[in-house]
Amino acid sequence: MTSVDDLTRIAGLRGTDDFRGGDVGADALLQDGRRLWLFGDTLRGGQAGPTYVRNSMLVADDRCLRAVLPKSGGALIPDRAGSGDNPVGHWPMSPDRNGTPFAASVDAMDMIRGDQIAAERLTDWRKLAQGLHARYRVDGFGEAVRFVTAIGEGGDDLGHHPRVRIGEGVVDLEVVSQDAVYRDEDGSQLHGIEWVTQRDVDLARRITQIATELGLTADPAGVSEVELGLDVTDSAKVAPVWAALLTGDAQSQGRGTPGDEIRDADVRVPNLWFGEVDPEGGAGQRFQLEVYVAPEEVEGRIAAAVAAGGEVVDDSQAPGLTVIADPEGNRGVLCADMSAAPA
Repeated sequence: MTSVDDLTRIAGLRGTDDFRGGDVGADALLQDGRRLWLFGDTLRGGQAGPTYVRNSMLVADDRCLRAVLPKSGGALIPDRAGSGDNPVGHWPMSPDRNGTPFAASVDAMDMIRGDQIAAERLTDWRKLAQGLHARYRVDGFGEAVRFVTAIGEGGDDLGHHPRVRIGEGVVDLEVVSQDAVYRDEDGSQLHGIEWVTQRDVDLARRITQIATELGLTADPAGVSEVELGLDVTDSAKVAPVWAALLTGDAQSQGRGTPGDEIRDADVRVPNLWFGEVDPEGGAGQRFQLEVYVAPEEVEGRIAAAVAAGGEVVDDSQAPGLTVIADPEGNRGVLCADMSAAPA
């Protein structure tokens, strides 16, 4: 099959005695070098006549396979039977046509929840906002560069790399996946969520191993992340303005989230999320400030803020969320993911 006319002719066989079944596939090279595969899976005959079973779409680069699954969930390409709880085979079963094995499976892209992260016992790492964070103490810039170089080589082996910031005597790291799959309790799925997956856990563990080999010390209590919130009545209307102002990139609206949140691909600015408010409601504090810290840091951070003149105005969800106000009434929220704290 080499043309749309061929496809039309084959599809026209449906419902005839000549038809038994078939798969339709096409691929295209994307501008960023990845390859998009589109499958019409599978045209099959039966007592009730031929049935169009499912569409599937895959995106591949030289290291990893990612899938866009139907809203109904289900498998990718049911071309070979599996076993047990997974009776459907997953394509590809072998290296791609260039002989390059795929380094990650579709299942590895599922997001990992807090209790699962805690069970991994990543003692050097803390879950802040969407990702896993670590801080390592280094003796000067040269040692920092050697550490980062080793991390790069380890990341090459895994097909995944962290975000890195070198500061005075420290290397700060974040590992997070841009395309995690979120599965709701009812089986529905969201794709392209920025969150922790198994490959992030694997990379974090590898980085810890590298740090140990280099004799570096972790400072998990030193990690921190800031996010901004803005109360609005229509996030879809205002988000494009904030995407342009904060990042200059319209694609930052909704990146890694099902909503309109602004997330810069290069992490130059904090994430900006939107809180929906009643247009008839009274005026309040429009901007919100969230500070994420390690769970063991919460008590000391609150004490320091109070000692500096602040006041705890809402601790109903503490220690996960604590609202603190300054002497003029401006509020910030101290956040900690208690569910993901190492056991």
